[in-house]
Amino acid sequence: MDRNDFRPLFTFANHKIMVIEIQRLDLEIDAAKGCIYHWLLINKAERSVEPLGFKSMQSLEGGEERRQFDQTSMIFNALGAEFTDRDDTISKLSNISDVLLDDEMRDVIALHFMHS
Repeated sequence: MDRNDFRPLFTFANHKIMVIEIQRLDLEIDAAKGCIYHWLLINKAERSVEPLGFKSMQSLEGGEERRQFDQTSMIFNALGAEFTDRDDTISKLSNISDVLLDDEMRDVIALHFMHS
């Protein structure tokens, strides 16, 4: 996988972390959805990537969405998100889905998939 083999769908970030959903473009069209779509937690300082393990999604009132992951969760809307980590710490994130990822961050994500 290289930096052009995926497309960001949702991207939320603050100065410490980024939570992103990507769609892999390097797989066959009939691949399982669990192989194509991935939610990732990125530590920006360490450039480390942690798969979040998608469990479920729910549309809420007022245009909000909820995503439940293996040990974390997130509620988001068009403006931002609240990400709850495994220690129940809540991080407020801005919705930056309309901002292009820089090549360095794209390389961090691609490298994660090459080693997983």
